[in-house]
Amino acid sequence: MTIFAGGAFMRLAGLTSFADWVGSSFPLDGDPDPLPFTDPAAYLARATEQARDELDRIGWTRREPLAPNPAPIDETFDFIPGFSARPLQALLAEILNTPDTRPALILVEAPMGEGKTEAALYAHLQLQNAAGHRGLYVALPTQATGNAMYGRLRTFLGHQAARRPGQAPVTVDLQLLHGGSALNDTYQNDLARTRSEEQQTLRPNPNTTRDAADTVRAGEWFSHRKRALLSEYGVGTVDQALLGVLNVNHQFVRLWGLGNRVVVLDEVHAYDTYTTQLIHALVRWMHALNSSVIIMSATLPNQTRQDLLNAWNVTPDPAPDYPRLTVARTGDPAPISRNIPGPRRTQTVTLRATDPDPAALAAQAVTLAEAGGTVAVIVNTVQRAQDIFTAVREQLGPRFQSMCRGSKHPEKIGVHLYHARYPADDRAEREERVLRYLGKQPATYHRNGEPHTSDVRPERFILIATQVAEQSLDFDTDVMITDLAPIDLLLQRAGRLHRHEGNTGRRGGHETPTLFVAGLHDWPEAALSEHHWKYVYAPALMYRTWYALQGRAHLTLPDDLDPLVQRVYDPGTPTLETLDEVQQVTLRKADTHLRQQRNNQTSLGGQAHIGQPDTFLDLPTQPSLGEPDGEPTHDDTNAATDELAAETPHFGTRLGDDSLRIVPIHRNVADYLDPKGQTAAQITTLQKNDWDTARAIYRRSLQVSRHDLVRHYRDHPTRRGTEHNGWAAHPLLRDAEPLILTGNQTVIGKTRVALDPELGLTYERIE
Repeated sequence: MTIFAGGAFMRLAGLTSFADWVGSSFPLDGDPDPLPFTDPAAYLARATEQARDELDRIGWTRREPLAPNPAPIDETFDFIPGFSARPLQALLAEILNTPDTRPALILVEAPMGEGKTEAALYAHLQLQNAAGHRGLYVALPTQATGNAMYGRLRTFLGHQAARRPGQAPVTVDLQLLHGGSALNDTYQNDLARTRSEEQQTLRPNPNTTRDAADTVRAGEWFSHRKRALLSEYGVGTVDQALLGVLNVNHQFVRLWGLGNRVVVLDEVHAYDTYTTQLIHALVRWMHALNSSVIIMSATLPNQTRQDLLNAWNVTPDPAPDYPRLTVARTGDPAPISRNIPGPRRTQTVTLRATDPDPAALAAQAVTLAEAGGTVAVIVNTVQRAQDIFTAVREQLGPRFQSMCRGSKHPEKIGVHLYHARYPADDRAEREERVLRYLGKQPATYHRNGEPHTSDVRPERFILIATQVAEQSLDFDTDVMITDLAPIDLLLQRAGRLHRHEGNTGRRGGHETPTLFVAGLHDWPEAALSEHHWKYVYAPALMYRTWYALQGRAHLTLPDDLDPLVQRVYDPGTPTLETLDEVQQVTLRKADTHLRQQRNNQTSLGGQAHIGQPDTFLDLPTQPSLGEPDGEPTHDDTNAATDELAAETPHFGTRLGDDSLRIVPIHRNVADYLDPKGQTAAQITTLQKNDWDTARAIYRRSLQVSRHDLVRHYRDHPTRRGTEHNGWAAHPLLRDAEPLILTGNQTVIGKTRVALDPELGLTYERIE
């Protein structure tokens, strides 16, 4: 068995594979070339020129700093209206403003609204110049957050590449890396524009004034999933980065692509213990490959903070007061840690307990909306969201208005449902409407294909959503009802209350931000079972969150963020003496189960990754895995049994229930994507090169994890024809399965599955 130093192996293996891919594209004549034997020097010169031409063709150009001399922060972000540097941004820029050329690990722990993203982008400019990093990858928890960041990073890169005082503008390559990138119109347009320029051999004139967007390309060569991390710049899910430390095909190419780069990991609080172990491994490999890493979170448990610093070979120092900034340079024994000064916006949120029964929550949401303003109801499962929506619709009767249309009518209340169990195009439309109506105003949107900009915030509106809204969307609500959840997620939801100061004075009867917590009124043991919350979140964290909020009438944000998170997550927290004996026994059992679960996930995470770079790397002998593009799956879980909730260990990027991608197909003599029979499904007739049709089919797909559906397709694969025909042959659809519907429904085992235009995919247990 061959043994290599970890960093050296990854560089050699990645470079070799890259060189093989590029070299294999050279045309070969039938007869041997005599030049290598007759004139080796001439052969070398010709081969070098040929290699350079091929690298230019695919977009592997000479690397230049995006901003050789970064302008001050305010000038760098002057394309953002009204931008002024926040204290966090100024402090990080000051710490990095040194001649130090070493890479760094940066931990940013700060509340929402502090400008963490802009701070990370500016830090990238500084680190790129000082340490010679070749680019940037921004890793986010979900596809939705990745899509939003693609637009922001595209704008930032475009402005920086176009405004280089005294130097010619540069063109940068930006890739979107996640399983749904084929559905992102902006990215697909960038690919098409870049392809057109390459085919027409267009080369921008450096003396011509260029729009910022023209300086951002998306090269088709890099769009292949195994090559995307070789591009200079990228945005995507954290899973794409974590595949670099898993034993999957060409993991060394992915890891090499992240080497000597700035890697930003956002919202790291969103991951379980297993995925966190993989993040620690990734940080260690980034350290070995001379990359810088920026990790951002609203707040981190103390143990997580220590583990991340240990992964960088740095001894943690006593943490300063929250919010805080930590910078650890490679080779330094201890980091630089600073409290982030103010001023910052402080908000007092009124905290109230409420009944978790769906009918009661629906009635309360209607009452709150009748007082004027927007009401957000955030619940823990899709089934609860669907039940509450149905109850609201019944209670409102003729006053119900779907999708917010006409919600300014004095007798109408707009109601909108948003969760993960819609076909992709429906989900995207619903997501857009959440941002349109509850985002910053005025909003820009399209009507009949034409862009419109106006203030469309409704006067009376109810949003009913699952945690996908909490994780992915920047929206503002006047009052919120939420299910009990672990404290960090509960505070994340509370951060959507009165988020945009521009809405002050137009919040109906809710000028005081108020958070109603369903399940806070009583010891939550019964609610965890009755409403299936225990299958979504660890009961121990739910009990401790419940206890931490007892007796509180208010939350002060951001002051309460860190103390509450540390209190709930600190394993040293003593037994909660004020609980009665039965409650203490319940909590101790839950704590024991959580410790065992964390230990198991820690062990499994340690087995899953490829090993440690700072000693030696034994070449892995375990079988190669598939290439998952993980997303949180608990939002799509109708957790009715322990069997469904059981975690299935696998060496992917995340733990969770088995899932599969389905495409609802309406059968009416033939198979169609729509109930009206206008678009054929082409399950067996799709051509491998027909990407437009494949994307149209993929847009109707969704990921499901209900155990009986997954088991049915595993036991009864629906593939027809040969592996060279139809969906099975197309890269985008080879893992998709058709869900055949008659009259919008079907029965699988003991479950009736239906596709409702308002509710999305529904499940009904039948006997």
